[in-house]
Amino acid sequence: MKIPRLVFMEILLLALFGGFASAWAAGGIPAVSDKVKILPETRNGFVHPGLGLSQKNLETARNQVLAGREPWLSYWKEFAAGASGKHVVLQNESRSRPGEPETDAWNGRAVQSNLEHDGGLARSQALMYFFTGDEAYRRNALHIIRVWSKMNPSKYRPYPDCQIHSPLPLHSLLQAAEIIRHTSTENPDLEWKPEYTEALERNLIRPAIGTFMNWNGWFMNQHNFAIMGSISGFIFLDDRKGYDQRVEWFTVNKDAPDPGRSGSIKHLARLVTHDATTGKAVEPRVQLVEMGRDQPHSAGDLNLFAYIANVFENQGTLVDPVSGTPSKARNAVPVMEFLDHRILKAADYYCRYMLGYDTPWTPTPQYRTLSEADRGRWDTFDFWRIWEYYALDKGWNLSKIAPYLDRMYRLRFRPSNWLLLPANAKGPALRFVPFWPQNDVIAIVDRSTPLDAKTKVRKENDRRFLRVKTDPSGARIALLSCATGSRRLAMRVRTDGGATIRFSDLTARLVLPDTRGEWRNVGFAIP
Repeated sequence: MKIPRLVFMEILLLALFGGFASAWAAGGIPAVSDKVKILPETRNGFVHPGLGLSQKNLETARNQVLAGREPWLSYWKEFAAGASGKHVVLQNESRSRPGEPETDAWNGRAVQSNLEHDGGLARSQALMYFFTGDEAYRRNALHIIRVWSKMNPSKYRPYPDCQIHSPLPLHSLLQAAEIIRHTSTENPDLEWKPEYTEALERNLIRPAIGTFMNWNGWFMNQHNFAIMGSISGFIFLDDRKGYDQRVEWFTVNKDAPDPGRSGSIKHLARLVTHDATTGKAVEPRVQLVEMGRDQPHSAGDLNLFAYIANVFENQGTLVDPVSGTPSKARNAVPVMEFLDHRILKAADYYCRYMLGYDTPWTPTPQYRTLSEADRGRWDTFDFWRIWEYYALDKGWNLSKIAPYLDRMYRLRFRPSNWLLLPANAKGPALRFVPFWPQNDVIAIVDRSTPLDAKTKVRKENDRRFLRVKTDPSGARIALLSCATGSRRLAMRVRTDGGATIRFSDLTARLVLPDTRGEWRNVGFAIP
């Protein structure tokens, strides 16, 4: 946003008419209990539970809720408000043959959509059981898992983009199975049985991985979706060979058909040393390559880096600092820290651009320039585990080491994964961020980056706002993720002269009146 001509102006709020409804439900939140015990196991070097949620993660979250600590308590209330129902309806259960799948052929997007619903439902029910001890939730989760374990392995067929869309639904269902398999119950009918694992392996896990996820050449983060689904299956089945292969595919992917398109840490969070247009050497810099395509896909790169690295962390996996293969050598490093903290550097670089700051880019063979597509859009961000790993687990001062990631974390309006928050969480990590915030009114002061010294944050009567003092050359401000479904907006301003606001991605300009020092709402329509 550029303000080309203004003597004095103060911006308080951007009103977005037509926001989202809150997901909060009034009352009816089940009581939390420590009745359910974790039943840990280690098999073939795999730690269980350890499929994205460890024993420590689960017990920490529940203990904090029992103690009434924030933000865990508010996150629990919000989660339970949407997940506490005990009457569940599966999308892939036969109405005429209860307990059997409606279709046992996974051969298209419709079946995948069914698993998105049913897998997410199973995960929610399994978590509700762990937190409350109510066996109705366990029965529901187990029932969903058993229905999906009856798919027909001979009826799996690849379909367009299956490598992108099939892995996470599979992961959700297996995470539910992991929780149920490794928690206690007083009801023998609800105990996990070895034949349940065998059925899942034969009818769901092996055919899904083999049909949809068994290649190392998919484009950029498509590669990592497939890794997410396959390592979920390999951990659940204690398959060391498959797991170790995917670790290397995630870190380096040395046998990739086209390394420049690979989603591995080394190639996607790339250390760029030469200008692809001139061939000349440049000062090395870590760039997230897919930022040359657009910014939502690049957010997906970081989301997957953060989540998959956390799964490997749950398993205690260390890798060779150069080859990226699993290692127990003295110089082995956690996956999050691979290649001299390459994930952290890529995240900081991305956040710099998405906060609106001028960001240098060295042309790569894939993309010659940075893309402006959806720059500033934050609604797909889910990579906060990177900040929490370094700031909380390692105790680093990220305001010095990764200042852009640090600022973005402090400004975040998308929540972090509360189930992964460590007990020593402090500072900005303790701020509760609802999953469904009210977006009717957005404070620009909290969704903007002043890009020159002409704009300052000020406060009057407990009300914060931006104060802009400028000259004919204008002032520059980056607005951050202020999207709305409405085309009619209003901005609250106070001026002592006429002004014009120009938005970089719109041809129309907003002409502000002289409000003579009084706050006024100025409406406008987006063309």
